[in-house]
Amino acid sequence: MPGPKPPTVELTTPVRKILEQMTTCYTHSYGLVLRAKIILSAAMGRNHSQIARQLDIDRDTANTWRARWLVHATRLLTAETEG
Repeated sequence: MPGPKPPTVELTTPVRKILEQMTTCYTHSYGLVLRAKIILSAAMGRNHSQIARQLDIDRDTANTWRARWLVHATRLLTAETEG
């Protein structure tokens, strides 16, 4: 039986573009690129299991980074609006 649906991740257009650029940059660390991919997948509405399968990672890793993103998303949005 499926568990509860994970919280929705919503991205502004500038943040989405930055994350997409990060996923194609060869100078970023693997971990940073992976975290960007996790957040982009979460924003597409995928659950933790789907993200884990897609990126070949543990489900808990997808859960951890979605949760961390959601904790800091309001600060990021505030900084973005303030300029």
